[in-house]
Amino acid sequence: MPAEAGVLLQLNFPGTGRGGERSGEDDGDGNGIRCLNLSLCLAVVAGVTHELASTLDILPTLTALAGAALPSVALDGYDLSPVLFGSGKSPRQTMFYYPPNPDQLHGPFAVRLGKYKAHYFTQGSFHSDTTPDQACHGLTPLTPHVPPLLFDLESDPAEHYDLVQSAAGPEVLQVLKEIKLQKELFEQRMEFGESQIGKGRDPALQPCCVPDCTPKPSCCRCS
Repeated sequence: MPAEAGVLLQLNFPGTGRGGERSGEDDGDGNGIRCLNLSLCLAVVAGVTHELASTLDILPTLTALAGAALPSVALDGYDLSPVLFGSGKSPRQTMFYYPPNPDQLHGPFAVRLGKYKAHYFTQGSFHSDTTPDQACHGLTPLTPHVPPLLFDLESDPAEHYDLVQSAAGPEVLQVLKEIKLQKELFEQRMEFGESQIGKGRDPALQPCCVPDCTPKPSCCRCS
């Protein structure tokens, strides 16, 4: 695609950015999931947006920009063209947070709806042992929350103030009701696929036919 038509390059900056989030990675509090994203497009004036987006949205967005058709499979992404070109808001309003080893019994540990985020389960992670919050450390066991913890990420990105405990008025109760509905709808259509990691290693798929050789890549010559 020529530059004047709008070449799009998306760069993600994953990891623990400490941008006000509560903890490190792998525990559902957002760090490692909530990342900066830089989109470069020569036909668009530079700007900043705080709209909700996901790497799940890259394929639908690029497909729409190319005028192509999406594959005939269920996708969880949205076309973010309105956000990129400043013509509208993000169609994505929800995000579902799973632990590193998800299962159907527990489902998503947390659900985000707009600026609100509800935690149904929390669990510590050893990746968060350097953070000051003891509840995020690796020895903290899996803890269910009924009702779920609820946070306003715009005013409280560190997730310190549970709205259910501090401001459980009609608005908060309505948000909890809507999040519960979104969670139920998502779980109804969610299908767990076979674990690709659980299949183990297949030497035939390795890029180097002698995986333990040195020095790479020159030693990877196959006869």
